[in-house]
Amino acid sequence: MAKITSLSGMESPTIYWKDRTIDIESQKSETPGFSWKTHLFKVLSRECDIRRMEIEQYITLLKQDIDVWNQWRKSNCEPIRLVRAQLQGVNLRRASLSGIDLSEANLRRADLRRVFMCDSCLIGVDFTEADLSRASFAGSDLRKANLAKTSLKWACFIGADLRDANLNGADLTGADLTDANLTGANLTGANLTGVDLTGASLVGTQAHSTNFQGAILTGACLENWEIDKTTQLSELICDYLYLKSGKNGRCPSSGSLSLGEITQLLQKILLPIEQFSKQEPAN
Repeated sequence: MAKITSLSGMESPTIYWKDRTIDIESQKSETPGFSWKTHLFKVLSRECDIRRMEIEQYITLLKQDIDVWNQWRKSNCEPIRLVRAQLQGVNLRRASLSGIDLSEANLRRADLRRVFMCDSCLIGVDFTEADLSRASFAGSDLRKANLAKTSLKWACFIGADLRDANLNGADLTGADLTDANLTGANLTGANLTGVDLTGASLVGTQAHSTNFQGAILTGACLENWEIDKTTQLSELICDYLYLKSGKNGRCPSSGSLSLGEITQLLQKILLPIEQFSKQEPAN
């Protein structure tokens, strides 16, 4: 981070910029009529230009040769910011993108099969219709990411933050969402066949017409879970779950649910919804 300092009695405002220290007073002594505001503007503008050039170089390398990029990342693992990068339709298969800030990047229809994005900042990234089969997102921040109509078969989301993410129509067959936070996420029409949701938070998650066949829900929190009669809940695997956040409202209060009991429990939740939908509107 840069720190702007003064040699006079009063210290100039302190501004942090990367890992540099900008000595305003030394510039002032060399330049009569010096304005620290003007100098600061020039310094930051120059730094922004350099930053844009760095981003362009990173993106060029990514597009040209993934193997070279991966080799380079092995010895250059410092954090990289590629905020709002335009990578739509790009082939990044098996790319090592862990620890990178790609917030609000455009990765629509990109080939991201087996990509490594562990512990990455992916807030608001647009992955619409991208192929993310067997990709690794463990520990990554995917809040408000758009994953609509993506292929996420066998992807790893262990401990990932997917709050308010859009997974409408996504295929998550066999994905690992252990301890993932899906609070407020949209799973409408998504395929979660065989997904592992052990310890996951599904608080306020929209799951209309979602397929949970064979999913593992042990230890998951289903507070305000939005499901309806089109939600598929057959062959669920669940020893216990929570009906309130903070690991409250354990069901059952002790012991484990018997085989098939979880489906009956969720059907009881569905019953009032179905009965309500059958009621005729009041005159």
